[in-house]
Amino acid sequence: MPGALFAAGRYRLLERCDATSDTGFWHAHDLATGQDVALTVVDFAGRGPDAAAAVADCFAGTVWLGRVRSAALAPILDMVVVESAAVVVSEWLPSRTLAEVAAGGPSAAGAAAALLPLARGVQGAHRRPERVVSLDNPNRIRVGMDGTAYLAFPGLHPSATRQEDVRVLGAAYDELTAGTGCSGASSADLVVRTLEYIVAQAEVAAARAEALDAEAVSAAGPDQGGSEVNVRLFVAISVVALVFLGALGWFVGTSLV
Repeated sequence: MPGALFAAGRYRLLERCDATSDTGFWHAHDLATGQDVALTVVDFAGRGPDAAAAVADCFAGTVWLGRVRSAALAPILDMVVVESAAVVVSEWLPSRTLAEVAAGGPSAAGAAAALLPLARGVQGAHRRPERVVSLDNPNRIRVGMDGTAYLAFPGLHPSATRQEDVRVLGAAYDELTAGTGCSGASSADLVVRTLEYIVAQAEVAAARAEALDAEAVSAAGPDQGGSEVNVRLFVAISVVALVFLGALGWFVGTSLV
């Protein structure tokens, strides 16, 4: 429960960010270091005598993730065993959930650009034999304050599959945009190509709009600007003349009294 101490009193649980059937994702505070951390708690209690082997498999797969240096992956700080659970401790970064970002109504191109680094990371992992990222839940993903989506709760589940990685990437994009741009993608390569295409199309549209604006300014030419100055000058001279004539009339009128 939030507020409880965990792992022999090392961490204070602050908020449960989500959970699957056997995995919890927590925002916690490390009482030893004074920093906030993310905890991925994979509980193998249901494995009985095989729990220890499952914990070892989880850690073995997570070791590889810990060596990845990418803005799309929260740095892994530690891995600890708590009874029959494998706990992966990673750095907590200032960030927002996908739902919070989606509430702001991001554009399709903005959502695609945010997810591209993570999608490319998954693509790179899948190009290695037997590597998966274990994206079994969209809420493993958060969006940093720089706008980059990243794996906030790393930790390899022994049953993770590449198909699940791809499915959740597509689900994350659809949640951000309330669309179906990546749903049904069959591979990380296809997700990356789709996101790149969305970003490229937006860049082309922006470049085209900028070119049209430049053409409009060029067509107007410098004479338009000069005409505006001339009109303003004429109005100013007219006002001064009227004031002067009014003052002169007042002076003459008072002199005749």
